[in-house]
Amino acid sequence: MSPQAVLELPGGPTPPGSAGEAGPGEGGPSPAGPRLTRGLSRAVVIAHAATLAASFFVWLYLDRHLWFYGDEWDFLVRRGVFHAQLSVWAPHNEHWSTLPILLWRGIFALVHLSHYWPYLVALLALHVGIVHLLWRRCLREGIGAWASTAMALLLGLLGTAAEDLTWAFQVGFFGSVAFGLLALELAEPHRRSRLASAGSALAAVASLMCSNVGVAMLASLGLFALARRGWRRAIVLVSLPSLAFVAWYAAIGYQGTVNDHISLHDILRAPRFVWDDTTTDLARALSLNNGPLSWLGPVFLVCLLAWLAWNARPWWRQHPAVIGLLGADLAFHVMAAVARDRFGVTFSPSRYVYMDVVFLFPALAVALRQLTSGPWPGWHRHRPAGLPPGGAPPRPRLPAGALAVLVLAASAGGNLDQGVAFASARTAFVLKEKDEIDASAQLLAAGQRAISFAPIRYSGALSVQGMLSLERRHLLAHLPMTPAVRAMALTLLDVQVTTRPQVAGRFDLLSLAGGAVSRPGRTGCLSVWARPHARSARLVLRLSGRGESGAVRFAGGVSTLRAFVDPRQHPLAGQHYVVLTVPNGGGWLSDAVPSFDLVVAVPPGRSTFCGLSGSVGR
Repeated sequence: MSPQAVLELPGGPTPPGSAGEAGPGEGGPSPAGPRLTRGLSRAVVIAHAATLAASFFVWLYLDRHLWFYGDEWDFLVRRGVFHAQLSVWAPHNEHWSTLPILLWRGIFALVHLSHYWPYLVALLALHVGIVHLLWRRCLREGIGAWASTAMALLLGLLGTAAEDLTWAFQVGFFGSVAFGLLALELAEPHRRSRLASAGSALAAVASLMCSNVGVAMLASLGLFALARRGWRRAIVLVSLPSLAFVAWYAAIGYQGTVNDHISLHDILRAPRFVWDDTTTDLARALSLNNGPLSWLGPVFLVCLLAWLAWNARPWWRQHPAVIGLLGADLAFHVMAAVARDRFGVTFSPSRYVYMDVVFLFPALAVALRQLTSGPWPGWHRHRPAGLPPGGAPPRPRLPAGALAVLVLAASAGGNLDQGVAFASARTAFVLKEKDEIDASAQLLAAGQRAISFAPIRYSGALSVQGMLSLERRHLLAHLPMTPAVRAMALTLLDVQVTTRPQVAGRFDLLSLAGGAVSRPGRTGCLSVWARPHARSARLVLRLSGRGESGAVRFAGGVSTLRAFVDPRQHPLAGQHYVVLTVPNGGGWLSDAVPSFDLVVAVPPGRSTFCGLSGSVGR
């Protein structure tokens, strides 16, 4: 990009070298026009193209063995255009997800469940688009060609955000970010036409129709338009997206928040959540989360906020998009704080790292460029005596491309390594769940009853009826039904932890082993204590008499309980426990497999089991 290019600001063109403007790569905003990429060296263009290719193919390779998981089953088995359990307009949790649902239903109509990679291709295509749009945004903010390319590479290979890049369901978040950045691009001052404004408004609507991240992106567009076009044009630009969202929420979207009860306590602790989550994500993005330098996250954020406060007016004039993205980050984390209050103020999913890189890193880069290339905004107010008017004290400047080296070092210093490790662990986990789904569906199709409504712990949207429907349509694979596989599936289907007993009947206590100690208790109750680090403490129960089912109430401070059913005549060596979610404070453990014993891993500490046959306190 030519250093002699003219900077377009609301007040008119500013000659190069004038106060408040620096050439590309020198700390000032880049020309906002169709010549954004003209003048870039061939090396930069090739490097950016390689970055986009790596952003797609590296993750496609790492994700090659993945399968469906979690919330994806909502789009696959419960949604549809016609005769579906839920319409495409109904919210997913609290999100307006119409566009991702339509995309998934289209892919499902073509490939069903035979391949996961088509769903991933849609996610990674949006990822590549976001990387490119962030690169263009960095160029517009004068961050410099190589620095912008390096930042795009960091986002493209952001291993600490692997939770987003290994889960095709995140197409919702990515769609909101991609359409939001596109809306900012179309709202640039040089595109002052009705067609560009309409395109920007429609892109904002599409952003809202992907997830609630679109609300944050709409906030960024509003701030940007306010600075560039004035409040009247800003209202006109955001009115269509706002009205569309309000209409959807009033018609059907409110159903996603009908059970939310936001208290004053939740509101008061939101600032703590926003701060902890943002600083944690900054440390993760720079690969500092696993080392002694994690404290740099809060330091970077404090420095950025201080620099923003010092230069608020120049940034509002020259970098309104950066201000808008910072506003989007604040809005995103406030919404997350309200939606995730049940996890506590320090809960920070790694999938939020991606959002923070997009929202915060352009501002960090602008601040760093201004710090390393003079003059500072407002520096003339503190000019030493003897300098000529308009002059600024000389300051040392970092070599060109130093920021690129820093960002590349942050990317290469463990970020991708963490992504490789996460993708490997996620693959092993989802393939295990795939076996559980396939085996359970086979038993259901063979007539096995189930007391569990949603037997797969992390895929609650896949109900027993959903699995049976997929199996009858021959959309699931068939596992060899070995004794171990059968026992695993029986545990999932017929062993359940609930707030109320699912079945009637009692258990006999067979044994208590592995370091667990029983204490005197009431008739039918057993008080158990296990060492904090005991791994083999277990309780073995058998249905009383000729009972076909049984339930026992337990209480303890655990959130999960591990159990499995074991054949009476031929116990299975090395049988794996199935993890069951426990309601707050305890619950009822129900079992309806009469020919198997129920083996429960005794949680560390003290727990009580009631509902056993006879006097078991001893």
